[in-house]
Amino acid sequence: MPPLDSIDHIAIPVEDVASAVDWYKSTFHCEVTYQDATWAFLKFGNIQLALVIPSQHPAHIAFTNPHAEKSVSAADTSALPASTSAKCFSSSSAISRRR
Repeated sequence: MPPLDSIDHIAIPVEDVASAVDWYKSTFHCEVTYQDATWAFLKFGNIQLALVIPSQHPAHIAFTNPHAEKSVSAADTSALPASTSAKCFSSSSAISRRR
């Protein structure tokens, strides 16, 4: 059986990135790997969390898969809700399904 795919990160919407980063840092042991006014990236032991301003970046989930580009082009997306699209991040070989 092939190994299970991993979730690279989950992006969740927040109203204020700086305040959200401060809350996560004071509540959890995590590392801020990137931050600007519209989004931040937090690293945890088993996953990464992106905090995003909804008007600038959509909420999404990204899966790591070594064959992401091939998977997206061959995927049957007819079962996905109409508001869902697939995006491939070739630099990290991740597939994001956004709502």
